[in-house]
Amino acid sequence: MANTHVPDICKIYFQHKVLTWVSRPRNFGSLLVLVDELKVNASSVLSVLGGSQYRHLSLLLTAT
Repeated sequence: MANTHVPDICKIYFQHKVLTWVSRPRNFGSLLVLVDELKVNASSVLSVLGGSQYRHLSLLLTAT
């Protein structure tokens, strides 16, 4: 079997390699920090679907 190397997308693309841990009690501010980190990471990965205008950020955006 061939030894194929799969690149680690997290190490290559993500700005936030480790996301902020949200502990209890949760509040809007702590959740907002996590969502913002997810958006930055998702928008940094190229996408070949849907014109890739927002890269993978569209996975986290609402329809509005």
